[in-house]
Amino acid sequence: MNIRRCSPRDIEHVLEIEHESFSSPYSREIFEDYLSSDLFLVVEKDEEVIGYILADKREDQGVIISIAVQPNSRNEGIGTSLMETAQEKMKDVERYFLIVRTSNIGAQLFYEKLGYSKVAKIEDYYSDGEEGLLMQKSNEKKK
Repeated sequence: MNIRRCSPRDIEHVLEIEHESFSSPYSREIFEDYLSSDLFLVVEKDEEVIGYILADKREDQGVIISIAVQPNSRNEGIGTSLMETAQEKMKDVERYFLIVRTSNIGAQLFYEKLGYSKVAKIEDYYSDGEEGLLMQKSNEKKK
């Protein structure tokens, strides 16, 4: 397993994983806008992109924008490795934030296992009207 920065040749694989993973996937343009970021990472296994994480750093906050792993590669620690790598690249922030669908209990449990806690619900966050759940984690290394 190899985690590296996303390159233009990876976009098709990222989009495929995005569409397999989410009912309201992000557009190609959003991913292309982050291609120059060192917080847009992919994970390869046997030279195939099987997951990605897209994050951003805003002042003293790290934001996990999107993370997904191919369905047949889930529950192998890949998502955890992606989260840990992105957080390490944002090690100088005070907190990490993300938003997850209130219906996505599996993702909520995954984030809680990584130390995230529920902060607030955001009404009509998703395009289909579903609420978003804001979660945060303090950066222990910053303290």
